[in-house]
Order: sequence, then C-alpha cells, then structure tokens
Amino acid sequence: MIKTADLSFGQTKVTFCVKGLGNGLGSDEGKDSCWCLIDILIKNRWFDYWKSENEMIDYGELTSLRDALQALINDEIDKDTIIEFIEPDLEFHLHPKYDCRESCVYVKEGYEIVDISADLVINLHDTDGYNGESYRYPLDRKEIELLKTHIDNTIPILDKIWENYEKK
Repeated sequence: MIKTADLSFGQTKVTFCVKGLGNGLGSDEGKDSCWCLIDILIKNRWFDYWKSENEMIDYGELTSLRDALQALINDEIDKDTIIEFIEPDLEFHLHPKYDCRESCVYVKEGYEIVDISADLVINLHDTDGYNGESYRYPLDRKEIELLKTHIDNTIPILDKIWENYEKK
C-alpha cells in the first residue's frame, strides 16, 4: 500500500501520491519511459486543484526528482534549480541555503542562513491549453524531506509492479 505524502500547511491542504504505473507499463522503451499515476490535491479557500491517477511524470523523471531533492537536502545544489517534466503540469523550483550576509543589508545574529526551500508549481490550463497562469506552493525542509521519503518508499513498489508485469 502506497501512503500519501501530506504536505499541508496552515489553511492549505496539499497531498501528493505516486500510486502506480500507467501507460508504457511493460513497453520495449523501458521502465524510465513508463508513466507514473499521480494523485495531487491542493485546496484552500482560494484555490481547489485535484488530479487523480494523472500521468504527469514518467518513471525516469521521478527518479531524477528524487535525486534532485536529495542533492538539495545534502546542500549539493548551490543555485536555484528548476525541475521540469515532459508534461508541463508540474515544476519544482529548488532553492539552496542562502547566506543573507552576501547581500548588502544588516542581518540579525542567528538569522544569517536561510534554509533550503522549494516551490511546487502547478501550471494551469483551460480549454485552449496552457495559459501562462500558475499556482506556487512553498515547501520548507520538512515538506521536502516528506516528499523525498514518499518517493524513496514508492520507487521499490513501482519496480516490483514493473517486474511483475514483465513476468506475465
């Protein structure tokens, strides 16, 4: 059973779950090209977005996202980085630690370093396609680690789904 990552904060409910594999399962193109079934919910009083078993990210992109989140957590990223996917629905904007003393402003002692963060960006579309509008949801270290743990726990399950399908 795959557990959903709860990334909620304040009045905004946010859940993210990779539920399984979709189109491309068992194809000759390989596991990296197989689409992942994603459930995502972002809901507050101003915004209500929900997709169920949507093929937004393929397996190869999921492993790349996992690796990028791990690099961010380990302070191996030294500049803002955007993670984009074949399907433009989602983006992740990764922000490494920042030393406020590098800017020309006074910084109160103990507040010199701003910790890692990320933004989950939903690119919106209407009947005519993507319209340039987006919704940005900020993630702090805790939510980044929760998302990374969810992906870490899900990848072995996806590997097993792939292997079981190939055995048929």
